[in-house]
Amino acid sequence: MKFSPFRLIAIISTILISSCDSHSNHSGPEKDTSENISKLGIPDNRYESISPKDSCTQPIVIEFFAYQCPHCYTLEDHIEKWSPPKGVTFKQVPTDLGDKNFRPFVYVHVLAEKLGILDKVKPLLFERIHQHKKGINSPQEVGEILLAAGSTAQAVEDVLKDEADIQARLNNHFNLLMRYKITTVPDLLVNYQYRTSPSQTEGYDKVFPTVEQLLKLPANCLEKTPTKPQ
Repeated sequence: MKFSPFRLIAIISTILISSCDSHSNHSGPEKDTSENISKLGIPDNRYESISPKDSCTQPIVIEFFAYQCPHCYTLEDHIEKWSPPKGVTFKQVPTDLGDKNFRPFVYVHVLAEKLGILDKVKPLLFERIHQHKKGINSPQEVGEILLAAGSTAQAVEDVLKDEADIQARLNNHFNLLMRYKITTVPDLLVNYQYRTSPSQTEGYDKVFPTVEQLLKLPANCLEKTPTKPQ
């Protein structure tokens, strides 16, 4: 069975129109001015406390990343080896960093989530850029990637019919990026209140030990309906 390139083109065109081309106009996260001294001995320079924009109904760690980012590619090896503590949700939110050439990678990420094959698609997307030096230039290539990850043509066709949910997931990712003013990646958000990154922890191997310490800190999230990453 062949893919319907017209459906893919229509959805991708919608994405290009509705997405912002750059996050660079934002001035960075709002810092929490209240005193919140860690009792766990985490060095202050390894994380940043910010004003939360969402509530925490359960512990959550969000990684903002870009497939074209070499630092994100390196961190991915550590992500694959990390097991989130029991009860902790781990979510990865991709961005194209304002470069429309990489927007199809974000789109394929969302399709892979819906298909339940994200763990198999992510390595293919990272390798496509960093090892094979290739982009995604056609709807047919989108289908080929999903097939290579184990999906079927029928499953992809079925997922593509739910255009509203695809766009909702993309909008949710975009809104999170804007709400927390993400300008550089990789960037990790813990319980919507603490941020850290490999540059702050001074090593990729120190990122997730730091994340696990941050999960133990108080999470004074806003009292509002939580935003659920799609």
